[in-house]
Amino acid sequence: MRGKTVSSHITFLRPFRLKGLKGAQPSGTYSVETRDRPVWSFPFFWNFETHTSIRVCVNGGLAGVLHNLEVCPRELFAVMLRDRQPLAA
Repeated sequence: MRGKTVSSHITFLRPFRLKGLKGAQPSGTYSVETRDRPVWSFPFFWNFETHTSIRVCVNGGLAGVLHNLEVCPRELFAVMLRDRQPLAA
């Protein structure tokens, strides 16, 4: 039994922070992947584990390295909502 993978893109209008990263990530478009992986649960059925990751650049600049950071979908959604809120005057 195979799991399902959904790939998408998210555009951030402002810099943002996620748990597990040092510092803020710049605004821009990021790739997000959600995978459902089947797991056999004893004694008689399959369960699915869901994993969500976002592709970010670690150590920015010319020495930057792309890294898939596993994130909590709720945290990612909360960061997206904050990004869409108007700036306080």
